[in-house]
Amino acid sequence: MSATATFEERFCREKYPGACTVVIFGASGNLAKSKLFPALHRLFCSGLLHPASRIVAASRRRMDKEELAPEIRADANFLSLIHFCPFDPAEPETVKEFSKFLDRQDSCASALPRLYYLALPASAYPAVLQAMASAGLFAEHNGKLFRNLILEKPFGYDVSGMKEIRKLLKRLVSDHQIYLIDHYLGKDEIQNILMLRFANTIFSGVWNRKCIESITIGVSERAGIGSRAGYFDRAGIVRDMFQSHLLLALGLCIMRRPAEFDNRHISRALDNALKYITPVRTLFTGQYEGYLQEK
Repeated sequence: MSATATFEERFCREKYPGACTVVIFGASGNLAKSKLFPALHRLFCSGLLHPASRIVAASRRRMDKEELAPEIRADANFLSLIHFCPFDPAEPETVKEFSKFLDRQDSCASALPRLYYLALPASAYPAVLQAMASAGLFAEHNGKLFRNLILEKPFGYDVSGMKEIRKLLKRLVSDHQIYLIDHYLGKDEIQNILMLRFANTIFSGVWNRKCIESITIGVSERAGIGSRAGYFDRAGIVRDMFQSHLLLALGLCIMRRPAEFDNRHISRALDNALKYITPVRTLFTGQYEGYLQEK
């Protein structure tokens, strides 16, 4: 793309990624099965997953393709990219074997950079991160083969928990390797807010406080908690949805146009917008019918 490309042209571009090994920790969990594997499958079907890429499914209990196939409704070609390997931070032997497994993959084919995705509750982060560090999984070789770490929200149970995880990360991993993400922001409906505001000339000129009286954000959930009862009883829906997904959706609605469409400038625009939100004074909570009867 030329250096003189317009903001809209830079905004709408798609990048074709290079080959890498995507390692999903917590591969047997709800997030991996409902979001991550289907997303990788869609990239594969659209030609946006490099053909030399590999996917490693890591979990405490053993998994196989027969278990995963009906969950993600994927074809055999995509399933052939997935390799399964147990990983339990409480069992040092599985951690060592897991590291050797990744190294064998690199030696059998070409060595690839790695993305480590922790699709786990924040309470599991400390044990998993320390086990990964002890196995040398974060070590980068001459800066050519990156070892990037992706952490999901919610990032800690509360502020003190977040600070503890930050402190641990600073000790084990370099800053440039860490990516904190909220998968909700990748939804088409959320991405379309940015497109509507900044790439659509019909709306970009009238999306301001003079023309908009109020903004209402609603979330309609069809499913219950499914197999996530343990998680919800600890975290609750406010932590799971409000302080992450919905607050960031609000930020996208009210933030100023970023100088550039990249992570740094968007994060800065979001941060500036959220500073002007006053704390919630009244909160009504409830419990949907049948919650206590969930598994």
